[in-house]
Amino acid sequence: MGFIDKMCYEVASSMITNVFWVKYEPNINKYNTWYSSLNRFIIMEWESIQGSTERQTQFTRDEENMIINDAIDILIVKLKLDKETFKTYKKCIDCAKFNDIIRHYCCNM
Repeated sequence: MGFIDKMCYEVASSMITNVFWVKYEPNINKYNTWYSSLNRFIIMEWESIQGSTERQTQFTRDEENMIINDAIDILIVKLKLDKETFKTYKKCIDCAKFNDIIRHYCCNM
């Protein structure tokens, strides 16, 4: 793993662990499926950042994309899923909004 790869992974890990998961975990509904709870939270979080004017980021577009991909992988682990299960239900999750959320977090790092 190169320096940029490691840096992007560490940023993604920090975002998921210290920001996304902290906000998401209290919203987990044990009576809903994991993907329903996750998608509901993603929509709520996405709506909450819509008024933000922060658009400057210290990361390049390629780095942001690496951070997003790492964030998804880290989230899968935190959800205790395997990649195949996630892949099966990915269509039930608004991934574009998740990506927007992570890009927003990149502007606030």
